[in-house]
Amino acid sequence: MAADGSVWVTSPEGDVVYRINLANASLVQTIPVGSGPSAITASGSDIWVANTLDGTVSRISAAASKVVQIVPVGTEPTGITSGGGAIWVANAAASTMSVLSPVSGKLTSTIPLSSAPFGVVFGAGSVWVTSPAGNSVTRVDPRSGQLDQQIPTGAGPAAITFGLGSVWVANKLDSTVSRIDPGTGAVSATIPVGDGPDALAIASGSVWAADRLASAVTRINARSGSPSPPVPVGAGPVALAAAGRSGVWVAARSAPSSRPAGGTLRVASVSPPTSIDPALIYPWMPATFSDVAYDTLVAFEKTGGSSGLQLVPDLALTMPTVTAGGIVYTFTLRPGLRYSTGRPVRPQDFRYALERVLDLNPAAASFLEGIAGASACEPGKLCDLTRGVLVNDSADTITFRLSAPDPDFLDKLAFEFTAPVPAYIPARDAGQEAVPSVGPYMITRYIPGRQVVFARNRYFREWSAAAQPAGSPDRIVWTFGASTSQETTEIEAGQADWTNDPLPGAAGLIARFPSRVHISPLPDIVFTAFNTRVAPFNDPRVRRAFSLAADRSRFVAALGGPALATPTCQIVPPGIPGHRPYCPFTADPGPSGSWVGPDLAAARKLVAASRTSGMRVTVWSDDAPPDGAAAAFTVSVLRELGYRAALHITTHEALIRAATDSRRRIQATDGNWLADYPSASDFLDVFFRCSGFRLGDPAATRNGAFYCNPAADHLMSLADSQQASDPARAAATWAAADQAVTLDAPWVTLVNPNNVDFLSARVTNYQYNLFLGVLLDQLQIHPHPSSSRPRATVP
Repeated sequence: MAADGSVWVTSPEGDVVYRINLANASLVQTIPVGSGPSAITASGSDIWVANTLDGTVSRISAAASKVVQIVPVGTEPTGITSGGGAIWVANAAASTMSVLSPVSGKLTSTIPLSSAPFGVVFGAGSVWVTSPAGNSVTRVDPRSGQLDQQIPTGAGPAAITFGLGSVWVANKLDSTVSRIDPGTGAVSATIPVGDGPDALAIASGSVWAADRLASAVTRINARSGSPSPPVPVGAGPVALAAAGRSGVWVAARSAPSSRPAGGTLRVASVSPPTSIDPALIYPWMPATFSDVAYDTLVAFEKTGGSSGLQLVPDLALTMPTVTAGGIVYTFTLRPGLRYSTGRPVRPQDFRYALERVLDLNPAAASFLEGIAGASACEPGKLCDLTRGVLVNDSADTITFRLSAPDPDFLDKLAFEFTAPVPAYIPARDAGQEAVPSVGPYMITRYIPGRQVVFARNRYFREWSAAAQPAGSPDRIVWTFGASTSQETTEIEAGQADWTNDPLPGAAGLIARFPSRVHISPLPDIVFTAFNTRVAPFNDPRVRRAFSLAADRSRFVAALGGPALATPTCQIVPPGIPGHRPYCPFTADPGPSGSWVGPDLAAARKLVAASRTSGMRVTVWSDDAPPDGAAAAFTVSVLRELGYRAALHITTHEALIRAATDSRRRIQATDGNWLADYPSASDFLDVFFRCSGFRLGDPAATRNGAFYCNPAADHLMSLADSQQASDPARAAATWAAADQAVTLDAPWVTLVNPNNVDFLSARVTNYQYNLFLGVLLDQLQIHPHPSSSRPRATVP
């Protein structure tokens, strides 16, 4: 974006904004902002930046060249624009648009939208918002906040701009630009451009579209609507800015077509996988491990920043047709898909893959229970999903029938265990023989407990760079068994390139290697859980007292400092639809919903009123980080409140068995929960339903707090029913359910941890996806590291 004599460029990986002198193209300043800055706009002398990963907007004073205000907005702000006397912020996860005052910076209103937005622009007296999932643009009346019109566009509309009398929309998934006439609200032209346009700008009477994958920009003649031949820019353009006579400025990073390919990427982990079979990888290894090999029907877009929060078609040709009131999903496969063996991929392979999962992996099977017939399946016995998964090999279609609507079903289909498996693979753990894969890599070597080697799949072709781009390294060698201190030493020395393990002394690494350490928020909570049916925690005053007394800043310090975790009080973390900052258990609670500090005096009054002071309390823990630190912290807080608290350490398996068995009468445990997919139901429905436990039956219990609040249960049911048809209303209902559970305090949430990635000096092109983690196969291997700062060029 160009403003105030400068070009301003966001860097989602660096969490900064670059200010570039317009006259001489020199870097003037690097300004730290929030996490995952992805969109930027100007109003007067201020620059406003949407920080996607922490749900804030940073206000930069152009005169002072620094952030002067941080404004919390809705969850996952992906787009921002100014106009009509306001700042407009599109919030993807909440399906809302936040309206800010350009004077005070305060939130003045929130407008519900019919589907998740992405880009936003002001023009012709209206606000225009793209919806990638809805393949549409919504026109909003800025005065009333009413949704005036929903306009169908191409597939996956993302970037949007206004000028030359029209609204211009980049449709990423079908590589077109839609031109909308603001007078009629209709698409007046659909213009083919490049391969997945990422950004738009208007300059010198033309529209410019960025094509990151082709390292080029396309110029569209606004009068004729015809595109000119692509203009190479030498790198992958990700943003454009019009700067008067200076032409179009292009923010670019290395593109897939020009990236250095080859080399061996080296990854180290403490714990080896229990299996390399895609049906059994979950939950023991991160998505990073399997994502390079096993593709699914849909996937999160393989990119960092705000685009990485969108589901896109992967092995499916398009997003599915959904019918019968939300219980029938029909997919068409991409043509020509082949496994790493050369064998064609068939629709029946998807059904067989799910049948294997239901047979072999109870943890993964829980996500598939909504498919018709799945509830009758039993572990250890191959089930029959012919009623719930209909296949047509001649038409290359797969149709899923659900027993009830499930708004999270597409998210669940993005798990690696839904990847197709040919029918000749036995319905048992594949052992040392890798299951054939469809992605850019295949497993070529497996030494149990020691090493897994991924090499290029020669039958892979890049059918969708958004869903599965071609990888950069020739091989990825993943070794196991070293300690975390050894891993740190190896990465420092360039003997390893990355680890998925939390490393000790992260604060020291940040200080010593600032350019090689990347910090990003996680959709994760660390908590203390209480048995609400056992004294003293059967009294809600005691649970609330603990939350009031817990000095979360002290716990943050124990974890390594503010760079590694953020204090919180609530169940639903940032980045999840339904997150609204809320903290009733803090000194000086305010409308910001932030934790301020402990209130030990008020907490001790609640304990005194409960008449439980002095009781013995045992906190169970498996002592795994960060839970071990949480357990010690929990004991210290209970002692401050006057309880005779002690810590009991056991194995993780023993902890789960004890905590889910009401007969054991475990009083308190610690834990952390990382979202499986972007939905509040993955927290609230899973752990706090009245139906989530059965006394005396640990096999039927997920709700180990044995908590039941019918009012909160009703809110969860209501949110589930609203999710598919009215995501904005569902997000508000989830927020209400979150507040109800938080107030009851069956779990007391302490912090939201951050992800810390430490890289060797020889890798570049770091990209972080909120739900996939580091995009491992997009890392580029260089013998001599070079800057990954976006470059400004003029085509």
